[in-house]
Amino acid sequence: MNRTLAHRLNPMIGNDTSETLHNLAALLDGHCMLIADRSRGTALDGEATFYLLQAIGAALLFETDHPTLQP
Repeated sequence: MNRTLAHRLNPMIGNDTSETLHNLAALLDGHCMLIADRSRGTALDGEATFYLLQAIGAALLFETDHPTLQP
């Protein structure tokens, strides 16, 4: 399956690698907001998950903005 067909079947798959990584970072950001909204004053598990997802999202955004990234 080529990328164009995959993109049409699932918009989360971007037209190139950078767009796909941006989509994944946006999805992770949404999960972080959901965790923060649903688990106010939560135990350590919720906080650890929240920070882990934020770190992964930041790493994805770094990769997309890094100048040596090849599509």
